[in-house]
Amino acid sequence: MTVDQTLEAEWGIFNRRLEKEGKRLPSLSYNDRQEVMPSRLGPYADHHLGWGRLSVLNKITEDAKGSRALLAEAGRIARAEFSKESKALFAEVIKQAKCAAQALGVAVTDDLQAMLDIQAVGLSGRGISLHEKNLPLRQLGLGSSRLFVAALQDQARVNASIALIDEVEHGLEPHRIARVLRQLKAPKKDGSIKAQVFLTTHSPVVLCDLAVSQLHVVRRDKITGDVTALSAEPQFKSLDSQAVSRTTPEAFLVPTVL
Repeated sequence: MTVDQTLEAEWGIFNRRLEKEGKRLPSLSYNDRQEVMPSRLGPYADHHLGWGRLSVLNKITEDAKGSRALLAEAGRIARAEFSKESKALFAEVIKQAKCAAQALGVAVTDDLQAMLDIQAVGLSGRGISLHEKNLPLRQLGLGSSRLFVAALQDQARVNASIALIDEVEHGLEPHRIARVLRQLKAPKKDGSIKAQVFLTTHSPVVLCDLAVSQLHVVRRDKITGDVTALSAEPQFKSLDSQAVSRTTPEAFLVPTVL
């Protein structure tokens, strides 16, 4: 994605050969971006436990129109129930408002009343969320909500090609970390790979649970600022690098080893 001085984003397919030749890179349409759009699991997972915009529950809901019709009906019921009590509750305020309006020549009728404005109170897809009995699941603990969302995203990325996970260990106990990693590495039922997963970590527990061939150490040059991702597996096959990642995983997380 490139953004020029107009601040308009342009999506294209990167091609090193075309770039060297100075040719225009092929554009990437919105539908194509939807196909390759990665799923991201970050530290804030609450919005994925409801049917709000861009939530994972919305992705795996087949009949989105049905939920909109249900929301419209819920809005009508809410308005009707509110109006039953509002006449008595706001009668005095409405009377004062009517007198004030008439004093300034604003024509108001006897139909002035307090009604529920559904759009203002935000009755939308975001207002529908998963509950266990009467408890919203967004009130789950940090680790539990992340696991729940990870399971939902795993379900939703049947056709996805990329999954991004920021600080995979965040909020999780060691045994739960192992379970998440095992699920991410598990192939589909037909034996094919689910998706390519990019995850970041600062946890020795994560390093112990992954093969050294799956690890890359990310470094930033202090002078140039260039970022490099180097494979943690050395070129010398005689060295048992897997043993190092299991016995001394901290060695992969420090800038200097003494």
